[in-house]
Amino acid sequence: MLILGMDVADVAVASYLAFDPDQGDLRILAIATSLRHRGLGLGGDALDVSLEVLRRTRDENDLDCGVFAYVHPSNAASRALFASRDFVLLGLYDGYEGWVHDLD
Repeated sequence: MLILGMDVADVAVASYLAFDPDQGDLRILAIATSLRHRGLGLGGDALDVSLEVLRRTRDENDLDCGVFAYVHPSNAASRALFASRDFVLLGLYDGYEGWVHDLD
């Protein structure tokens, strides 16, 4: 699922969400903010909307899972964003940090 946040002229922020049937979990594959819109809190807004969409998806499909995200260790902004929304760092996986969030 792709969620777009638009301003008058273009895409300001986007989040890309998925369900991994092999692992049985929900994932945030990407949250991206355009250069022009960085520093305005749109990444946090996109993450909040994404978590609500994933919570509804979980409930509507009777899933028993949390949300996972993978972040490159050098991406300080993403690390801070996920930490600010109570994601917990699990460890490194293939060079990326694995983060998990309980939707309850």
